Amino acid sequence: MNGASTSRPPPADAWRVEESEFPRDATVPEQLGYLLRYAILASSLYNTQPWRFRITDAGLDLFADRSRWLPLADPQARQMIVACGAALFNLRTAAGCHGVALRVDVCPDPRDPDWIARCAVAGEVAKRVDETALLRAIPMRRTHHKSFARDAPPPTPALLDRLKQAADAHAIQLSFAADDAAKTAVADIVAEAERRDLADPGFVAERERWIRPEQSDRPDGVPRSYLLNLRELPDFGAPEWAQEIGAAETGTYQVERLRSLVRASPVLALLSSCQDGREPWLAAGEALKHIVLIARNAGIWASYLNGPIQRQALRSRLGPLFHNAAFPQVLLRMGYGFEPPPTARRALEDVLDGY
Repeated sequence: MNGASTSRPPPADAWRVEESEFPRDATVPEQLGYLLRYAILASSLYNTQPWRFRITDAGLDLFADRSRWLPLADPQARQMIVACGAALFNLRTAAGCHGVALRVDVCPDPRDPDWIARCAVAGEVAKRVDETALLRAIPMRRTHHKSFARDAPPPTPALLDRLKQAADAHAIQLSFAADDAAKTAVADIVAEAERRDLADPGFVAERERWIRPEQSDRPDGVPRSYLLNLRELPDFGAPEWAQEIGAAETGTYQVERLRSLVRASPVLALLSSCQDGREPWLAAGEALKHIVLIARNAGIWASYLNGPIQRQALRSRLGPLFHNAAFPQVLLRMGYGFEPPPTARRALEDVLDGY
């Protein structure tokens, strides 16, 4: 990293980023180190955090970290690229809000599929005060794995339109399941994907490598309770044997629990693109992060339903349910609810090459 120093918050404090801490009079590498504290708060499949950064005197490069790729859960590496897109959006937002002009070249070398973006610092720019709310939402974002509040009003049409406009800014289409019949059909597709995944021992073993005990000090992965909380679904009627998470997680109960969560969600949303491939996946990640931050400022949480996107036979059934003929890239559910705890994060120096 050319010997430059960067800000190094302890891993436990990764979610505590203060705007006032931006080192305005520091070197470019030091400023970029601060901005990356926002980038690393992006969401990713099972909190794998599949990104690497290289800081230079002129800017930084973003790479996908292939060592954190899940080839069975994400065979095309779509979700890995989407996660990198979310990190890139955080970086762009933080830079703009602090007056740092970035010139971004996405997928700069077709010979290197893991080189996601080159971000050159192009001097100073007027602060994007209109995006300050997005910046402040970054450390408040969480993935909501549990059921949403059922007594809350649905998101307003005005908010949904604003989310669509945000996706449009990235050349990504955002569509919503039109009615309860469509939601039920989507829930069935998600449940079928989960059933197939749980029937694959390789998939289960791959996922298990990223599941952590509740008190784990690992800086990545997700607690086991994020995948299953039997006590929160009294309407489903869990049998006594299902009180053991290990037994339920690999069987019918896990599938039906997911079906129930999806069907009861106030909003089911689909992000789609006109083309398929690395650049649309990256754009979908930026659009995803953009809409999730807007939603967060409106008190709305989101979680991701990745299974059907990875199986073409199921993926092709999603579009018609959202009146969308484009390529589905991200399926998510949204609604109001309690604030989940933040997931663990790797320290900044652990995601920097040559640190």
